[in-house]
Amino acid sequence: MRLSIPELLGATPEYILKSWPELTIHREDERIEESDVQAYLSHPQRKLEILIENDGRASSIFFYEEHELLDYLPVGFSATRGGVRNALGLPERSGEQFKDVVLGAQGAWDRYLLELYAIHFQYMFDAVSVAQITCMTLDTAKRIG
Repeated sequence: MRLSIPELLGATPEYILKSWPELTIHREDERIEESDVQAYLSHPQRKLEILIENDGRASSIFFYEEHELLDYLPVGFSATRGGVRNALGLPERSGEQFKDVVLGAQGAWDRYLLELYAIHFQYMFDAVSVAQITCMTLDTAKRIG
C-alpha cells in the first residue's frame, strides 16, 4: 500500500522506500547545500523530491508535476491561483511575484496550514498557473516563517 502525504511527512527514508521503491536516495550529494538537510529522495522522472532533514525524517515533499500523491489534494497543477483560493480559502501566508538579482524572476505564492501539514503553491512568473507544489510538516512551516 502506498503512503499518503501525511504518512510520508515525518517518516524515515527506509520506511518511505518500502512504499515507494522507485525513489532514489541521495546522500552527501552536491545538491545538498542546506546544513539541516541529510538527504533527498527523488523520483526517476523528477516528478517529486522528498527532503530528509538531519533528524532522519521527511520534512517536505516538492512536486514538480502531476503525481498520484496529489490525488489527496483538493487542487493540483491544473489549478489557477484563483482556483486554489476558491478551493482552500485565503492563504495563511502569501507573496507577490518579484525579480531578484540572484534568483531571477520569482512567481507569486500562497501557503496554507491544513490540519496535518502545510501546503505551498508556487505560481509561474507573469502567470496564474501552478509551477510547483510543496507539502511540509507544520513544524517546518513554522520554522521557515
